[in-house]
Amino acid sequence: MADTKYDVVVVGCGPAGSMAGRSAVLNGASVLIIEKKSAIGIPNHCNECIAAPHLWEERLGFKLNPSVYSQRITKFTIVAPSGEMAPPLENDCIMVERNIFDRALAEEAVRAGARIMLNTRVVDVVKEGDAVTGVMVQRGDVKEKIGAGVVIGCDANNIVAQAAGIQGPYNPSHWLVKEFAGVKGQDPETCYTYMSPRFAPELHAPHMPKGPDTANLSVGIPQGHDLTLTDAYDELMKHPTVKEFFGDASPVRISGGTAPGGGLWQKPYGNGVMLAGDAAGQMWEANGGGINPAMMAGHFGGEVAAKAVQQGDTSEAVLAAYHEKYLSTIGKTNAIQHEAKELLDRAIVSDELIERAVTEIGKELVGLYTYARGYTDVVRDWLEEQKA
Repeated sequence: MADTKYDVVVVGCGPAGSMAGRSAVLNGASVLIIEKKSAIGIPNHCNECIAAPHLWEERLGFKLNPSVYSQRITKFTIVAPSGEMAPPLENDCIMVERNIFDRALAEEAVRAGARIMLNTRVVDVVKEGDAVTGVMVQRGDVKEKIGAGVVIGCDANNIVAQAAGIQGPYNPSHWLVKEFAGVKGQDPETCYTYMSPRFAPELHAPHMPKGPDTANLSVGIPQGHDLTLTDAYDELMKHPTVKEFFGDASPVRISGGTAPGGGLWQKPYGNGVMLAGDAAGQMWEANGGGINPAMMAGHFGGEVAAKAVQQGDTSEAVLAAYHEKYLSTIGKTNAIQHEAKELLDRAIVSDELIERAVTEIGKELVGLYTYARGYTDVVRDWLEEQKA
């Protein structure tokens, strides 16, 4: 396969990669998606919550089998260290089974005409001058070169970005995710988010029901923090509400992973290359949601890449249209989410301040975490009052 070339090579077969491959094929490109794992979607490192399907299926042009979904989430609340809950705020989300969901998205890409290569690591990009023209891959002990009109990096470990010389803000966090069975007392349609610097400094611990008595419970810590994930999780399990819900439950799945942070990359593209999803910081920083922005970014990226190849011009000036599409649509939320994350960081510096926030501006705090838009002013003003 050393002489193989595709119009578009996508690195990573998560939601961003599958949607990039599908979109590129539908716009007339030959596409190869390269995935380092031997099975798509396994292991799962995610809380598994996305926007309700009707909010994105029509835009992307397909519907998934309902088997990929496990539980509708209609309300969000924040739980203070004492167990006090903020007034719930309505939302429209759904829990997915990521191993099934990711595979279903990949199948959509294949049905459209993309090829997928599993168990293959991209170790470098191929360049001619400053333009990316392909990738070097390793399969077992064999290294191969695969040519590309455009390479789309959808790899969370940022191999494509590093090799292509694209830089952006990178302040990652590490997460421990456990799925429990035997949960008691939860409202299966409510997402509970626990906040305390004792177990989630600068972050949060979401409790996402997947059914009447099942749920994901996760905790994250910033990279480089003295607190370990194991100690953070042990501390989280001491929370009175967590003990109430999970005291008799047992984990049936344990996983973990790294989430990007620091904000949206300002120039996630170059000559012959672009980035999408986690690789470009395309996530909602305040609540950690990344699936929906990744899917839409991949969709836009595949479309622009295919048209650029057809035009015979894959320069960064042409590929910049991808970022413009993202910023003018779903990307509008990134800036407000970044501001919301900064405000939340100021609100969770102590258990005492979180307790006051839940009591005095609970609904606005939930809105800042969930939506961001429309809630920043109230929370900012309240924080200024606390300083005074």
